Amino acid sequence: MSEKLFKGIVSGYNHQGMGVVRVEDAVYFVPGALSGEEIAFAAISVPVQGKKPGQGRLKEIFNPSSSRIQPACPYYADCGGCQLQHASYPHQLEIKAKILERALRPLAKLDPEIYGKQKPVLPSPEESAYRNKGLFAVERAEDRVLIGFYRQKSRIIAGQGCPRLFSREVNGLAAALAFWLENRREALLGPDGLHHVMIRESKTTGRLILVLIGAGPKPAWLGDFLNTFIPRQPEDLPPCAPPPRQILSGIGWLSSPYRDGPVLQGKPETLWGSLVLVEQLLGLSFGITPQSFFQVNTRQAAVLYEEVLKAAALTGKETVWDLYCGTGTISLCLARQARQVLGVEYIEEAVEAARKNAAVNQLKNLSFLAGPAEKLLPAYQGQAPDIVVLDPPAKGAAAAVLAAILKASPRRIVYVSCDPATLSRDLQRLLAEGGYRIEYIQPVDLFPQTAHTESCVLLQRTEK
Repeated sequence: MSEKLFKGIVSGYNHQGMGVVRVEDAVYFVPGALSGEEIAFAAISVPVQGKKPGQGRLKEIFNPSSSRIQPACPYYADCGGCQLQHASYPHQLEIKAKILERALRPLAKLDPEIYGKQKPVLPSPEESAYRNKGLFAVERAEDRVLIGFYRQKSRIIAGQGCPRLFSREVNGLAAALAFWLENRREALLGPDGLHHVMIRESKTTGRLILVLIGAGPKPAWLGDFLNTFIPRQPEDLPPCAPPPRQILSGIGWLSSPYRDGPVLQGKPETLWGSLVLVEQLLGLSFGITPQSFFQVNTRQAAVLYEEVLKAAALTGKETVWDLYCGTGTISLCLARQARQVLGVEYIEEAVEAARKNAAVNQLKNLSFLAGPAEKLLPAYQGQAPDIVVLDPPAKGAAAAVLAAILKASPRRIVYVSCDPATLSRDLQRLLAEGGYRIEYIQPVDLFPQTAHTESCVLLQRTEK
């Protein structure tokens, strides 16, 4: 039975970068479609009018956009790692600007000039091979072992490695590991054995660390694995590796059950070498562990943090709160220009890393607290900040954190966001309740080839 096809013109994009098509009073989201194109698509889910758009599968393009290009990755059609490889990079930036603009529409009720305050997206200096961290799934497919990303909405791996977003070194290590596992019939893979690997790369030194993640206790084959993969010299190529040479500096093991959701939970055991990489950013050195949060695009992170410093406009006299500070990357950048910085982070291990980073960089005018910001900050209300910087996870800032910020009433708030929807929600509250106005919104593209973008927003307290 043949599929029923619909025809329509793509009018724009949803928050995931999918093309929006309206047909017969219904809305469909179609991955791979670009604005202005007339397309044919098959409906793979039915829209619920007024509640939920339908999902379409692109079948034919009648008038390709001038911004359409051939995706560079052979796995792009199936993989869930990227969404925009079919668009030229300048058009990707336009798509991200539109996604952000759409998310900020509710703010127009509080600030009619909001659209004029959104600046053009700052492009990434690298459009490919920019990621410094990858968490890859592992599976045996007949006689092959694949190490890569899952296909969209599945537990099937799309292909070997990720040739578009990661360096030849990272892909080479993944291929070497897959080759070794293919020849180890007794090595258990999948839900009861090895199911993921994490590779981190220092863009400063070029060194790599590898963490093997599996269910249950350490497997017996790890000894043979280490005999093969431990370099006799740091620059040695593992004997079974294909051409990309590796500079492997540490190997670890993490026991973690196979499940939906985060698999990198807990501290990996070091099997060999060191699991700490050194990364440099804006003249500062940072020790990065497997569990550390660090922006995945190192060079563009420097651009983002320069925007934070520009928005903070420090003179050396200010007290600054850095909320959701992680391992202290932004805190340390601020400390070089502020009088005092207080970093607050929920995760104890991240705070320990932040303190070490401060010591390595010989910065003494900052301190860190471990715990929920909404519980810790009331004790510091007597040391009211001049500026608050917050960089929350995708779910945005907790309501109690926003309440603590409003009570502290800083002169300026610098909000760094990785999710336009939660950014819009939190800004609405700060505008409605706190007596703040938005000075500008600066989007920064840290994730080329995907629909994700970061934003740096400057809010100024209005005079009463």
